[in-house]
Amino acid sequence: MARFPGALFSILTLSCIGLPDLASGQSCNGWTLRATTGPPAQYGHAMAYDSARGVTVLFGGYNFPSKGDTWEWDGGVWTLRDTMGPPLGHPVMVYDTARRVTVLFNGEETWEWDGATWTQRATTVPSLRWDHAMAYDSARRVTVLFGGKFFGTYNHETWEWDGTNWTKKGNGGPPDRGGHAMAYDSARGVTVLFGGFAYDVYYDDTWEWNGTGWHKRVSSGPRERAYHAMAYDSARGVTVLFGGGKDHPYGASTWEWDGTDWTQRDFHEPPEGRNRHAMVYDSARAFTVLFGGFTDPEKNGDTWEWDGKGDAAWTNYGAGWPGTNGIPTFTAAKDPVLCTAITLDLANSLGASTAAGLLIGLAQTDQPTVYNGHLLVVPLNIRLLSLPGAGLPLAGPLPCDSTFCGRSVYLQALELDPGASQGISFTRGLRLVLGSQ
Repeated sequence: MARFPGALFSILTLSCIGLPDLASGQSCNGWTLRATTGPPAQYGHAMAYDSARGVTVLFGGYNFPSKGDTWEWDGGVWTLRDTMGPPLGHPVMVYDTARRVTVLFNGEETWEWDGATWTQRATTVPSLRWDHAMAYDSARRVTVLFGGKFFGTYNHETWEWDGTNWTKKGNGGPPDRGGHAMAYDSARGVTVLFGGFAYDVYYDDTWEWNGTGWHKRVSSGPRERAYHAMAYDSARGVTVLFGGGKDHPYGASTWEWDGTDWTQRDFHEPPEGRNRHAMVYDSARAFTVLFGGFTDPEKNGDTWEWDGKGDAAWTNYGAGWPGTNGIPTFTAAKDPVLCTAITLDLANSLGASTAAGLLIGLAQTDQPTVYNGHLLVVPLNIRLLSLPGAGLPLAGPLPCDSTFCGRSVYLQALELDPGASQGISFTRGLRLVLGSQ
């Protein structure tokens, strides 16, 4: 068994000098309950994060009696800002960073909130609907709307709002649905859509919109569901999904989409399973904020936050390239729990002694090469390895430092193999999410 390369965490350690250690067995922070006061217990409300003012804006919700109140969360307290806003309808909101307004489409009308006043905008709007979803594309400066239903009729329309007009972009892409969720991945410039349902069919598919067309990505990951919520964590480059479901009890699982694969992030004390809640990402404080939702038979009035830390996990991602005996595998023997040892198992595609290069980095990519395989890691360090025919286990201790909680490390190996089309085989990428048990 080979000693794990010391470079694996040296690329992280430089930024962590002098920070507190994580005691052995201590849990990384997961979801944290922040408040139980503020807006009333409700579901079906809408939220957006106002990055210019550093507050989460919440509108509406169903709580019998339902209200069209506007609240704002500053990370410590909720403040009631307005009680005479737009008609409640079926609200969905995003924040337009270019024009510094929160955009609301309630299924019938378009309104904007500037932090002080609601103003009705377009009179020509998408057809009546509810259970639609929206995301703001900051690169193209448009709000993207998809799907929804009107009574028993679902649709698969894509619309965009540029601050003046709504424009229908076509009917291609995901099938008819409502109850789906969307978030904009600013690193890759795409709007991510997951799940939803229509005509008693629940979906577990992932789609991405790049401004000109929809592209189906994967059908594996979270189970089929509707009325979940998603937000894009720009600090870690992942779309976070929580809750929703097909049947009661509703889900209490947290998932992350990194542009290639979904990874489940399980916690010891997550929020109670729910649907019709709302989530946003507070980029100033680097927290995902969750409020409310429905847990049959109760409505929720709790505020939760998550900074991306939590339980350890590992997953493979991307596509490898075969050698003599196929694509070499690269896996972890167990989850990468801080303060413990871990073994990574690297297979040998040649089946005889050869050399390999181990790429280690903090970000993933998908770059084609002249060797036919794709580079799946943005490398900060490359280690040369002597690879026995039976493969190579790489063992070593993980750091005992709380600053590593929730951090992702990306690895990939390239092996010399005459049986590969260009003499080099590629493993799939290996993502380690550092955390606790």
